[in-house]
Amino acid sequence: NVADCVRCHTGHSILPAADPRSTPYAINIPKTCNQCHGDAKLMDQYGLRHDQYEKYIGSVHGEALLKRKDTGVATCNDCHGNHGATPPDAEAISNICGSCHLNNLTYFKQSRMAEDFDIHSCQECHGSHGIQKPSDQMLNVSTDQAVCLNCHSVGDIGAETAFKLYRDIQTVDSLYQLAQSKLKISQISGINYSEIDYQLQQTNQNMILMR
Repeated sequence: NVADCVRCHTGHSILPAADPRSTPYAINIPKTCNQCHGDAKLMDQYGLRHDQYEKYIGSVHGEALLKRKDTGVATCNDCHGNHGATPPDAEAISNICGSCHLNNLTYFKQSRMAEDFDIHSCQECHGSHGIQKPSDQMLNVSTDQAVCLNCHSVGDIGAETAFKLYRDIQTVDSLYQLAQSKLKISQISGINYSEIDYQLQQTNQNMILMR
């Protein structure tokens, strides 16, 4: 049952991986892998899931690849490899994600989460195949959208820290939106706003790093 060359490359219509018509072309990879991994009967024999494709196409990576045709985004073989494909272990997952999200990995490795819990890695909070775009609500422990509540309980130090981060981010974001509205007034009034516009662009970059 294991995949061999023709399962991925076909038998006769073999094309270079860089050709958009080929089965190993980046945009076609998810469907190519799903030929086997979406087969419930086959996967059940090995105790493996068969919903990875459905989760991936609804993820932030899947939408970027399949809807926006961004071939630079992560797909199956970016995380699992090509010919030597194997499930990554917990430590490897962070390094794999960090190959694209380097700043995030650097910040994480400096955090108490990485220091205190060896098993913690990116998928603990973001999942694996169905990764969604992060939002501030992931920290809002007053709602059921808070990812932190998967491990923490309301009232403990972890949840309180998360909620403080959420409030701080919201405060800065509100001030940024207010400054943006005042900038528009300046533009309409004919005031020279170039310096303020530049400062707000810098603020936006700082907010991305803050988040």
